[in-house]
Order: sequence, then structure tokens, then C-alpha cells
Amino acid sequence: MSLDTPIAVSAAQGSFLALQCKLLGVKNVLEVGTLGGYSALWMTSASEQTRVTTVDVDADATAAATRAGKEAVEKYGYSGGERIEALHGAGLDILPKLVEEVKAGKRERYGFVFIDADKVNNLSYFEMAMEMCTPGACIIVDNVVRRGMLAMTEQQLKEIGADAWSNASVNGAKRVVEAAGKNERVLASTLLQLVGEKNYDGLLMCMIE
Repeated sequence: MSLDTPIAVSAAQGSFLALQCKLLGVKNVLEVGTLGGYSALWMTSASEQTRVTTVDVDADATAAATRAGKEAVEKYGYSGGERIEALHGAGLDILPKLVEEVKAGKRERYGFVFIDADKVNNLSYFEMAMEMCTPGACIIVDNVVRRGMLAMTEQQLKEIGADAWSNASVNGAKRVVEAAGKNERVLASTLLQLVGEKNYDGLLMCMIE
């Protein structure tokens, strides 16, 4: 079964996510930002018990994830496709509801969280995800290095001609990186710089108390 398409995470990235889930022995995964559901499929491959709840504001994305899961089962005989729960709605609307369900004991806590949605709200997603994590859980926030712009000042961003969207995304990345470094519930964290076929970027990886 090939999960490597132009709109998806690469095979190497998908394998990396699945490996983290496998190393942690994760049974429940939360993903913010669905795209086509390929990263969710990769993460379900960690074990036959691993389930993924994926959230996206784009109805086409959650529908695509559902179709991809169904196709994985029917065409390839891959049971992981049945273990994807795709929820349509803005993360800022859906995540608070999930937090309530977790606290009420109606939903199990998550051992791994992958945040790859709009960068402006990274910190909000991160903070709500922490409320739903198991002890020792891992949270990964993707695309925070922003081709090195993470380390640039406002003046430097202006000098390179960064547009308003880039500025907002960079500021969103800065907020979550800085907050993770100060949060007492973050037991350990690291910023990994990556070079891929798309561009030069990186991710924030945290271990939660």
C-alpha cells in the first residue's frame, strides 16, 4: 500500500510518525490538520490497536480521510483504515469538546499528538492537547522553523519581504516554541530542523508530564 502522494507527508515522514507511536506503545493519537488522511493511516500502522482522531476545518479533508481509510480496508485489506475518526470543524471549536469528553471519562486520553494545521493557532492547539495527554505523551508541532524565519526579528522579516501570512505563521510558531520552553508540564523538548522535498523547515517535539 503506497501512502506517498504529492499532497501527503512523505513516506519517510509518515514512517517517522508511526515509529514514535510504536516506541511509545500508543493506543490513541490526536491529529490536528488532516489533509488527505495519509499521516493518520501511517500512524495507525504503529499497532493493531492504535486509533487516530483527526480534526480539520476543511470538510473535503475529513471526507478524503474517511475515503482513504475505507479504500485502505477494501482495496488493500489494511484494518488501520477502520481506526480513523475524522472530525470536521475548526480546531478551536472541536478541541474544547474533546477536552470535555476526556475529562468526563467519555474519551480516552492521547499518548501522541501531531499538530499540523494553521500555524497562527499553534499555541491554542498545543495547550488544549496537553489537557488530553497521558503521562509521558509526545506532542509534535510541525512546520515551526519556517525556512529559518523562526529565528528572525520583525525587521529581518520585513527586509526579506515576508508577507502578512508568513509573518502570522512565524509569530504563531514562535509563540508555541517559547511557551513549550517555559511550561512546567513539558518535561523535555527539542526543535528539529529538517530538509525535505518541499522546503527547509522543522518540528517541535515535546514530552508531556
